[in-house]
Amino acid sequence: MPLITDIKPQKNKKRFNIYLDGRFAFGLSVEARLKARLKIDQEISEEKVDELIKEDEFIKFYDRALNFLSYRPRSEKELQDWFKKKKIGNKTQKLIEKKLRRFNYLDDREFTRWWIEQRMTFRPFGKRRLDLELRQKGINQEMIEEELGKLEDDKLIELAEELAKKRMKTLKNLPYFETREKLLAFLSRRGFRWEIIKTVVAKTLKKE
Repeated sequence: MPLITDIKPQKNKKRFNIYLDGRFAFGLSVEARLKARLKIDQEISEEKVDELIKEDEFIKFYDRALNFLSYRPRSEKELQDWFKKKKIGNKTQKLIEKKLRRFNYLDDREFTRWWIEQRMTFRPFGKRRLDLELRQKGINQEMIEEELGKLEDDKLIELAEELAKKRMKTLKNLPYFETREKLLAFLSRRGFRWEIIKTVVAKTLKKE
């Protein structure tokens, strides 16, 4: 069984951090600690740990996690980063994640689809840029490739053309070759692949 190796008061003095086998495991209120009669060098079963967490820290942080997820969908990595920022113990994290998945509040596949849809609707980017953003969100490469693979070239070309048209408003007084280079660089930064960029830039400049 895990061993309680340390019990440290938190800043507000009304709660304690409980360490199991040298690692921070969960937080507990003064009342809950006294009720459970926890002390250093005491062995404690996994069942008892789960019970204490459910009664105390779990309720507190589960509600906060729901609030964090209410603003927009989150990837698992984003939630884990939030756990770290809030200094939530690993036991509590696992219980929260388990319940969130049970109610479909945490799903990297759905998050990936949502992220791509939002980008395509409000701030279009090419696949290269979307790939980078999703990897930064902790989405695995296989899932990224599967979901990005559903984006058709016709849609990406259409979006790139719209972006190029807007960009031309600030480039119309420049020489042809300077305009072309700036358009190429602009669409490249947006993450479109070279074949689409060449097609769109050629079509855009032909209309001018």
